[in-house]
Amino acid sequence: MSNDIEIIIKKLSQVLHKIWKQEKEIEGYHVPKLCPTYESKEDDEEQSDIIHCNKCLSNLCDYDDLPDFKKTEYLKKAENLIKLYEENGLKLKLN
Repeated sequence: MSNDIEIIIKKLSQVLHKIWKQEKEIEGYHVPKLCPTYESKEDDEEQSDIIHCNKCLSNLCDYDDLPDFKKTEYLKKAENLIKLYEENGLKLKLN
């Protein structure tokens, strides 16, 4: 795989995650630490990742903060999307 394709796959996986994250935020999802039903206590930091309501979503974080298995999922989705583009006559390139 050429270096350009690897860069495109990584950037596209970041875009896919960003779109997903924005959609979830529009739907009212939030990270547990920012849950409106959770009262943060400075000495209770371990409670900040606990799900407090049905709109808490612990993986609603930036791409760089995702666990490796989630990044791998997004990279696979990006690869599949690029293959679909190419099958339909579209080709992505870096500027």
